[in-house]
Amino acid sequence: MRALHWAGLLAAIAVVFAILVLPAFTQQYLPPQVPKVVNILPPIQYDYPYEGDLTIKIVDTLEELNDLCRLSSRILACSTHTSKACLIVMVKDEILRERGYTTGLLFRHEQGHCNGWGKDHGGERPQPPDAMVPRHMRPTLPHPDAPATTTRAKDQARHE
Repeated sequence: MRALHWAGLLAAIAVVFAILVLPAFTQQYLPPQVPKVVNILPPIQYDYPYEGDLTIKIVDTLEELNDLCRLSSRILACSTHTSKACLIVMVKDEILRERGYTTGLLFRHEQGHCNGWGKDHGGERPQPPDAMVPRHMRPTLPHPDAPATTTRAKDQARHE
């Protein structure tokens, strides 16, 4: 009878051990998540600075973008061009980032259209793996009430 008591106790300890230790063990060895590969960049032959008259309009909402672009409601930017000028319209950076893009990526995409890349998106290339960095790693502008930090700003402040 006493042997059964010890066997039950050991079994209970083994179950508790398994519940507490195995989840931590399996979590350490889960394969890393592979980031989603997004094809967004134009082919190399269209991925260069636009040399015509370029206008860029940043709008605050997707509704405003859709009103201006008159395309699918799933877009985040659009462009239209003539032989000498191009207009790019895109939503603000915060909205782009919520959807996994940056202003830089969408600008390169639309600039490719300005350079003659077709609406069929033939040859679209994936975004670089380091195209988006965490918020704490992005540069910020100083608050308007912050003291001047550059020599030029300090000189201007002294002469005012």
